[in-house]
Order: sequence, then structure tokens, then C-alpha cells
Amino acid sequence: MPIIDFYAVCGPWIHPVTLQAVAVVESAAHPWAIGTPHGAIFPRTRSEAERQLVRALRTEPSVDIGLMQINSQWLPRLHIAPDRLLDPCVNVRVGAAILAANFIAASHPGRSHLHALVAALSAYNSGSETAAVEYAAKVLSVGVSVRRSP
Repeated sequence: MPIIDFYAVCGPWIHPVTLQAVAVVESAAHPWAIGTPHGAIFPRTRSEAERQLVRALRTEPSVDIGLMQINSQWLPRLHIAPDRLLDPCVNVRVGAAILAANFIAASHPGRSHLHALVAALSAYNSGSETAAVEYAAKVLSVGVSVRRSP
């Protein structure tokens, strides 16, 4: 399956180029990336990722998981086991759902879709529609590059 189709199948609510761009910015598109306050971990296998994730969740106040770097704060709200987020498709589906909810919240009469997308991406990264506009710009820039690549 071409990579862009993977994003379309796993996160159908968001344009696949946008999802791929978020994954590239968040985790360098590494399926088992684990982000901690001390830096990123890039396990070579899923089983290694599972061990690293258990360790990180025990010792760190906040952990970002997988392709879309889903933050551990979402686990109780989504009723999802942390290791499920190491499945790339599940991870993209959850990330797409979060981003879609952010986009809906950011969509107001008179606000362009682009401005709503920037606000949604900022909220995805920071929880605030305005705190991570630079992050949103980076995702959009990567998205343009993804669209141009063969």
C-alpha cells in the first residue's frame, strides 16, 4: 500500500498529506517513537518499543507515543491502552480524531479553513490554538514538500 493510502485508510477524517506531515514533524515518521521530557527514543522493534514505553510511563510525567506522538494525557480520556498506540494505524486514527476535533473547535464563521487548520495544528501540539503557530507552519511546509514528492 502506498504510504499516502495508509494515512487515508487509518485517518479518513483528515487529508492524508496533512497526517503524513504531522507524523514527519512529530516522530520523523518512526512508527514506535517515544517522546519524553529527556528526549526522543527510536526503538528498532515493536517489542523494544513496548518495553521502553512501560519504562517511560513509570518514570516520566508525560510521554508522547508513536507516529503522531499521542501524549499520555489522552490515555484515560480515550480509554486506550498505551501499547495500542504502538500500532501505526491505531496511532494515526487517534491522532486524526484529535486533529479533527481541534479543527471543528477552531472553525468559526468568517474564519478561513486555512486559519482553522493552523489553529487546529497549534492545539494538537500545545493545547492552545495560538501557542504553537510556528509548529503549524512547519507541518504545512512539510505537507507542501510531501505533495511535491513523486
